[in-house]
Amino acid sequence: MKKCSSCGREFPEPTTFCPFDGKKLDAPEPADIDKFLGIVLDGKYCIESKIGQGGMGNVYKAKHVHMDTMVAVKILHPHLVSDQTTVERFRREARAAITVNHPNAIHVMDFGVTGDKTVYLVMEFLEGMSLRKLLEIEKCLTSEKALWLMKEVCAAVEAAHSKGIIHRDLKPDNIVILNYNTPSEQIKVLDFSIAKLKVATDGPVNLTQQGMVVGTPQYMSPEQAEGQELDIRSDLYSLGVIMYEMLTGDLPFKATTPMALILKHIHALPRPLRELKDNIPPALEAVVLRTLAKKREDRPQSAQKLAEQLEEALNQKDIPPPKAETSPVVVRPTGEPMSALGVKMGPSKSTQPVSVNQPPSLNPTGPLVKPSDATNPMGNPGTYDYSGDWSIDSRDTSRPPSGKTPRGPANPSSNRPQPANPNNGLSSAAKNAAQAPAPVYRHNESFEPEQVKSNNRLLVIVGGVVFALIVGLAVYYFVFYKSDTGNSVTGKDPKAWLEKMEMIAIPTGSYMMGRDPARDVAEDATPAHQVKVGGFMLSRHEITNKQYSDFLKATNHPSPSGWVGLQYPANQDDFPVSNISWDDAVSYCKWVSNQSGIQFRLPTEAEWEYAARGMDNRIYPWGQDWDPFKTVSSENSQSNVVAVSSAQLSSDRSPFGIIGMSGNLSEWTSSTYSLYPNSTAKEDPCTDCKIIRGGNFLSKDKNLLTTTNRIWQPNNFKNERVGFRIASDMPKE
Repeated sequence: MKKCSSCGREFPEPTTFCPFDGKKLDAPEPADIDKFLGIVLDGKYCIESKIGQGGMGNVYKAKHVHMDTMVAVKILHPHLVSDQTTVERFRREARAAITVNHPNAIHVMDFGVTGDKTVYLVMEFLEGMSLRKLLEIEKCLTSEKALWLMKEVCAAVEAAHSKGIIHRDLKPDNIVILNYNTPSEQIKVLDFSIAKLKVATDGPVNLTQQGMVVGTPQYMSPEQAEGQELDIRSDLYSLGVIMYEMLTGDLPFKATTPMALILKHIHALPRPLRELKDNIPPALEAVVLRTLAKKREDRPQSAQKLAEQLEEALNQKDIPPPKAETSPVVVRPTGEPMSALGVKMGPSKSTQPVSVNQPPSLNPTGPLVKPSDATNPMGNPGTYDYSGDWSIDSRDTSRPPSGKTPRGPANPSSNRPQPANPNNGLSSAAKNAAQAPAPVYRHNESFEPEQVKSNNRLLVIVGGVVFALIVGLAVYYFVFYKSDTGNSVTGKDPKAWLEKMEMIAIPTGSYMMGRDPARDVAEDATPAHQVKVGGFMLSRHEITNKQYSDFLKATNHPSPSGWVGLQYPANQDDFPVSNISWDDAVSYCKWVSNQSGIQFRLPTEAEWEYAARGMDNRIYPWGQDWDPFKTVSSENSQSNVVAVSSAQLSSDRSPFGIIGMSGNLSEWTSSTYSLYPNSTAKEDPCTDCKIIRGGNFLSKDKNLLTTTNRIWQPNNFKNERVGFRIASDMPKE
C-alpha cells in the first residue's frame, strides 16, 4: 500500500497521486511490526493476523480464547481514539449491524474499549470471495446469476431499511460470496461503517455533518453526491450501479477524479446496457436504468420492489420503459479535457435498431464454474478481505485490458430453472409484435425530373463552396487576425468556455465559516458559524496575464501597472495578473460573460472560503497543520510570484482541487466587508470596502496564509500582491 504523507490515507498500487489532495504518494515501505499481532485483546480475542484495513481501522483475524471460534476484529486507529465523535461513529456501526438480524447481513458480536483505550468491534469471520473479486475474474455475470445475487443482497438491504438503517456505502467490495460455486452458496452484506440510523436510539446518531459527502463515488446516488438528506432510495441507486456492473462488466460512469465522478452521477445519463452487452433482456435493462434515475421518486421504492421488478423483467413480464430524462451541459471539474470524462450531453442515440422479432436468448449454460487455478483470488485460501473504508473511497476499479483473458471461465450462470418459452408473460400485443416482420424504413422519394434534380445538386454544390469560403475567411479573421490567439474560443459555446477557463464544480455543502477566538486568529475572522453554500463553479487558477490581455485587446480597458501598452512582461503568459482593482476584476467578468453566454462573476467570500477549506474546515487548503513548503510565500523564502502551472503551487491545493489559495496572490471576492454574526470585533471605518482573501508571495506570517484570514480594501485599490479568480453558478438542468 502507498501512503499520502499529507492526509495519511493509504491506497493500493498502481495509484500514484492522492485523489483527495493531489500529493504524490510515498513508495511502499517494509511493513512495521504490528503491536496488536499475538496479543490477547481485552482478555478474550487472540489476534493472529491482519486481513484488511480501512480509513478508520484495521481488521484482524482472531480466535475467541474461551469459545475457540474464529472472529474478525476491527480496531480503531489509535490516532482517532481521542476524537469522541469518531468513537461514537464506531460504536454506531456495532449498534446498526446488531440491529440487522438477517442471514444475508454480517453478524456483529461484540464492541468494547480496553483499559488502554483500544476501541474494537468483533464480527463473524467470513471465508469467501467478494463480488469485486468475482467480477475481476469473470468480467460480468449472466442475467440469471446477477439476478440471484441481487435478490440476496436486496433481502439484507430490505431488512436494514425496515429497521430505519440506510447503508450509504453499498458496493461490490461490501458483498461477500460464501461457499462459492457450491449448493450452499450464500451472500453476505457487510460494513455498516457509515450507515445512518433513522430511528430513535439511546445515544448520538447524527454524527455526520450536514452537507458532508461520504460514500464511494462510483456507487453514489445524485442526492448523496450533493450532500442532501438521504432516504432508502439512495441505497437503491447504489444497487442499480452494482446491477449495471454485474451485467455489463463496466460502470455506468467513469472519470479520473472523485469530483468528476460525483458530477456525472448528478448530471450525466448512463449508457444503455445493451450497447455494451446486446444479450441483456430489454425489460431487464429498463429496470436497471429506472433504478439509476436522477430523481429518487422515479426509482423503485423499496429493495423488495426492486428484486421483484428485476425477476419480472428476466421472466419477460411487461415492464414500462424508464422515464425519459435529459442531461444538461456537464463541465469538467478538474483540468482534464472534456472528452476524457466521456460525458454524455443527452440521451444515447444508438444507430443499431432493436428488432422486435428477435427476443433475447435465455439459455443458461449451467452452474457457475469455479476458477481452474488452485489459488484463491483473495491471496490466501478462502479469506475475505475486510478492506471497507469509512469515507470517499477512490480504489482502482479498473478491469483486465481488452484482449486479455481474465482468470477463470467467462460464462458463469445460475442453476436456477428458466422458462422454456422466452415469450411467456408477454401481453398479446407484444406477442403479435414479436411475430411481425421488422419494419423497413425508406427515405421519401422525389418525383422531380432527373434534369431538375441534377441542376439542383449543382446549385447546392456551388452554394456550399461559396459559403465555406465565407465562413473560412470569417474564422481566420476573428480567430487568427483579430484576437491574435490561434486557439481562442469564439462564439457563445458554454461548454467550451467553461473548459477554457478551467472551471471546477464545487458541490452544495455546509461548513463552519471563520474560526473560534484564539490568540493567533484575527477578531474579524471570528466566531465560527454555520454556512451553507449552493453549488457553483470556480476557476482552478487565478486569471493569467494572457487571459487578461485578451480582455484588454477587445475593450481598450486600461492596462495594469507594469505593462507596456497591451504587453505584459516577457515570458509571463501563465503568471497571474496583478495590480488589479476590484472594478477591473468586475469589468473582466462582464466581458467574458458577454463573450461566452455564461454569467461569470467574482466568488462571494463564503464561496471562496468553502472552496479553500472544504467540508472538513481546514485551516490551510492542504490540511490542519502548517507546512511552509506547501505555499508560495515569504514563509517559504519566496520573494516572487510564480506561474499558475508552477510545480511550486502543486501542494497548495484545496480539497476540491483549487490551486494557490494560500499564497502566490491574494484574491478579490464580490463581498462587502461586514462583521460575522456575534462577532466582538470593532466595525472598520472603511465604507463599502471589498473583501480580499488568501495570502500572497510576500506574506511573512503563517496566520495570514490561512483559509479564514480576511483583508478589506476599497474597490479602487491596486497592488502587486492582489489578483483574482472567477466563479459562475452551477449549470442548470
